[in-house]
Amino acid sequence: MNTNKFTWAFPLVLGASGLLLLGPSLTSCSSDCSDEHSCGTYQPPDGTAGSSGGDASGGNGGKTSGSGGKAGNAPGGSGAQGGTSEMAGAAGMGAAAGEGGMGGSPIQKPCDDACTAPKPVCDEPRDTCVECLEQTDCTSSSKAKCDTTAKACVECLAPTDCASATRAKCDGTGACVKCTSNDDCSHIAGKTVCDTNAGECVQCTGADETACGGKSCNPATKACTNTTIGSVGACGACVADSECSGGGTADPTARCVPMLFKGVARAGGFCLKRVAKTCAKPFQTPITTTSLSGKPSEQYCGIDQDSTRCEAVLDLIGDQSCADGQDTSCGCSRDGDQNCTETGKGGLCKTVGVNAKRCTYTCGTAGDCPTGKTCTVDDPYCH
Repeated sequence: MNTNKFTWAFPLVLGASGLLLLGPSLTSCSSDCSDEHSCGTYQPPDGTAGSSGGDASGGNGGKTSGSGGKAGNAPGGSGAQGGTSEMAGAAGMGAAAGEGGMGGSPIQKPCDDACTAPKPVCDEPRDTCVECLEQTDCTSSSKAKCDTTAKACVECLAPTDCASATRAKCDGTGACVKCTSNDDCSHIAGKTVCDTNAGECVQCTGADETACGGKSCNPATKACTNTTIGSVGACGACVADSECSGGGTADPTARCVPMLFKGVARAGGFCLKRVAKTCAKPFQTPITTTSLSGKPSEQYCGIDQDSTRCEAVLDLIGDQSCADGQDTSCGCSRDGDQNCTETGKGGLCKTVGVNAKRCTYTCGTAGDCPTGKTCTVDDPYCH
């Protein structure tokens, strides 16, 4: 409500009777007291927007971004500082307006909105940049799992995350590493045995042939063969110690060992009895070597590797006939039909006892020949 307020003055008046009288006189205090403000120094309260100023000072700035108060007739005061907003309160308007309030402090974002690789994710409760909070945060194919405790991308969280036979174990740091036991290989199909020497999951080892179902394990390939354990006799071809007769035990009689012929290494191995188990004819020439399954070097009951081969010895023991009386038929790798045409195989085609055209081999002493056969200086072959 806008009204003019008046004050009363009582001047002295000399009446007709000569008495001194008091008389009212109506005068205006101000010509522009408005907006329900009385004349004087009224101060408006803070408001959401700036309140109007009185005669003396400007209004306070709003709590967010309100305008400063309008100026009164007198110069306005400064607007108060704004609240939580980044915007300052606006200055008072009108002649001699009050100054605007200062802006409030900016709202701080978690991690200052500044997380980048290698820690691109903000852990907001801790205001810290991390590698991940969930698996979808891990985009690298080599580290696709999120360790939510460490908040780091890792290669594995469980053994099944490690699919490679050469790195099948998930270690405590979340990395796939070499196996150390069969348990580390249980999730690798067809390769459930740990070759601890190589740290690799394989089908079998010489020490663990369980997966082969009674067959041997080839130590070179770590795979099962078709050869029955303990089925190969002396001088027979082999690839694993367990194939030799008496070889599949803790204290084997024989093992599969490499051999030479005329100084050249032969392919594969041959079952020979250990000297520790006592040698017998015709295997009385010691050979010192390691076994194909990796047993330490020791002496085995062998033959003269400079003059003959195991195949020729077995031809003589088996009373093998010669093909057309040719030496090339003796000492060959037996393939079922015995018609070997290879040359220089360590055998001879000679008369043995009463039988002509039999396979035999050269000898130094009778000990080089099977029981029942002899060796003489005049005829240095087993006959």
